[in-house]
Amino acid sequence: MPKLTPAEQAAKWATRTGAATQDVVAGVDRVTEHPGRKAAAQQAVWAQNTAASQDKWARRVQAGSLEDWKKATKDGANRIASGVQAKKGKVEQFWAEFGPFQDAVTAQTNAMPRGSLDQNLARMLNQARRTAEFKRQR
Repeated sequence: MPKLTPAEQAAKWATRTGAATQDVVAGVDRVTEHPGRKAAAQQAVWAQNTAASQDKWARRVQAGSLEDWKKATKDGANRIASGVQAKKGKVEQFWAEFGPFQDAVTAQTNAMPRGSLDQNLARMLNQARRTAEFKRQR
């Protein structure tokens, strides 16, 4: 059997992957263990594999031209609006947690003395350090 050309292979992939939406949904429904928890159990393996692939990452991240990058980025830009709408609730949940936390940190910072360079640096560091303490509650 003759091999498919690259264009034929890409068309086959696009057709079959595009038609597989229901299969993907059914596969997700069959999952019985939290994938993220299973992945987290392999933390050391992830770190080892990440370290081992540094050279490959460096090669791949700088491959192609600036124009290739611009074209790919612009081609994907039309998906931004739908992605934003799909995750609007998630962003709202984040701000419901982070907003009050940040307000409390800012109130603490605003209560600190200000004026001199050292006082202003202390305020800046307080804001940055306290903000870095934020942890999601989910």
